[in-house]
Amino acid sequence: MRDESELLTINRLTSSAHRTLIKALGMLLCLLPLALWSLPSDGKSIQYVDGQLVINLSEEVTSALNNGVPLTFVCEYATLTQVLFIRWPRKTYRHSFEITHHVLSNRYLVSDGSELAPKIFSSTDDTMEYVASQALSFFDFYNSSETRYHMRLRLSIMDLPGPMRLSAYMTKAWDINTGWETWQSAQ
Repeated sequence: MRDESELLTINRLTSSAHRTLIKALGMLLCLLPLALWSLPSDGKSIQYVDGQLVINLSEEVTSALNNGVPLTFVCEYATLTQVLFIRWPRKTYRHSFEITHHVLSNRYLVSDGSELAPKIFSSTDDTMEYVASQALSFFDFYNSSETRYHMRLRLSIMDLPGPMRLSAYMTKAWDINTGWETWQSAQ
């Protein structure tokens, strides 16, 4: 049978190892969002064609929108610094577009966060075309010959209703993201 001092020493070692493991896991969890920040998408959901962005919504995303789930597209502009495999954003600007479907009129409303009335569209194609053109016009505003900005347009999964987030993170249908890119606008 072990005496009390020996058991106390074992408990201290175990709790010390436990704390070290928790710290290591905490550090890894802190680095995960930074790694995900720079990951590109598969490139099929948003394409750059003839100087314009084209946003293709999957059937699952379109169905959710038509059934009352608001979608928020976030457009981010940043100067980037690459360290090893991770691109770190420095100076960042953000604009968001919230898209909702009005069932009675069968119209799509786009709010850009300003106090102005939302823009109204009759189809998802027209709605996505507007969001893409606004994203590129903001890019033209920020980008200059002295400072080269990168842009990322993505569907914000964090702004989805709680029960939908987990499945949205796990399926490719909800992965609507350009990754950090630089374009020349045709506007």
